[in-house]
Amino acid sequence: MGDHSNVGRQQTLTSVTDRGNKATSQDTDDRREKRPASSERQHFATLDGLRGIAAIVVVIFHDLSPFDLDSLIPHAPLAVDFFFCLSGFVVAYAYEKRLLGTMSFTDFVAVRIIRLYPLILAGLLLGAAVFVLRAELLHHEFAFTPNFFIVLILEALSLPCPPILGEAWPVLMPIDPPAWSLFFEFLASFLFAAFVSRLSKSVTTILLIFGAIIVFGQAGILGGVRGGNSWAALWGGFGRVFFPFLCGVFLYRNWKISPAGGGKAKCSLIVPISLVVLLLCPVPSSANWIYESLAVVVGFPLIIRAGALDAPGPRMTSFYLFLGRLSYPLYILHYPLIRIFGSFARAHDIHSIGIILLSAAELLSAVGLSLLILKFYDEPVRAWLTRRWRSLRAT
Repeated sequence: MGDHSNVGRQQTLTSVTDRGNKATSQDTDDRREKRPASSERQHFATLDGLRGIAAIVVVIFHDLSPFDLDSLIPHAPLAVDFFFCLSGFVVAYAYEKRLLGTMSFTDFVAVRIIRLYPLILAGLLLGAAVFVLRAELLHHEFAFTPNFFIVLILEALSLPCPPILGEAWPVLMPIDPPAWSLFFEFLASFLFAAFVSRLSKSVTTILLIFGAIIVFGQAGILGGVRGGNSWAALWGGFGRVFFPFLCGVFLYRNWKISPAGGGKAKCSLIVPISLVVLLLCPVPSSANWIYESLAVVVGFPLIIRAGALDAPGPRMTSFYLFLGRLSYPLYILHYPLIRIFGSFARAHDIHSIGIILLSAAELLSAVGLSLLILKFYDEPVRAWLTRRWRSLRAT
């Protein structure tokens, strides 16, 4: 998501690799990171599950978009804001103490790039292939224009892209649209690493108040928590990531000092159901900006707090860890398939039961593709990059 960032399975981590968001976003699923001491190791299985659920909601939202049915999940885009908050929690959990100790900013940047970039590249290559095939086969247009290569390079660098591919491609990352949130995920995490030593309790509190005001003010102007996913609304992304990510850091710090910090509460299905309800609940359009602002400022922090304290049983833990492992690849890789299935739906005028069947096929295809790329590409590549980085640091 993330993001997009950027969260995955919580870490028994024993190497310099990164975890995972998102985030978003989004950032809890890498088991290879270092922990300062084994006594501090903690699995946040429920947070993994929440991240997976949010990623699935995003995929279904995009599944329904070609049929103009995305309004059935009116607040699905808020999943990105949830990823941002979750990423703040997990990044602080995984790195704050180390950044205040011996971990350098360069090490942090390298670890984050190793964790997130391989799948960004995979999504970009898949998206580019679909872009070229659609242009050449469906629209009979020459795809390899200078503007295409400019966008390809910018997206490869996870940088915002101006709308130079035409009116049909107005989003910030037109080749793989979900990658827009990863730009803000990188930005937020790098700023956190650079200034973590200055984020005292009082400074963090003041910034959170300021960030909450931005959330409400921006939502009031735009009619909801929006922005960041297009060039015209690029400015909105800075406001969207500021409060959630910092709130995640705040939640981690309070979880750490809480007497219940070991995660003793058992919230069963209340936590994931609360997230789904927040994302699905219809509200009058006039109240949308208030509802979505409250979801970001109040609802998501409470859900993440409860998820961090939750202790699900063995079966639910296994299921949640699976969802967490799936979430980031599903989020960043699904959109090229959406375009393929969307083109098929428009060509065959799909209706009624066909929409349900096609959407289910899209989701299952995205899940299968994500698991295959995760197992045979992402995990081996990250392991190799980690070994290379460690050898470079040792020389």
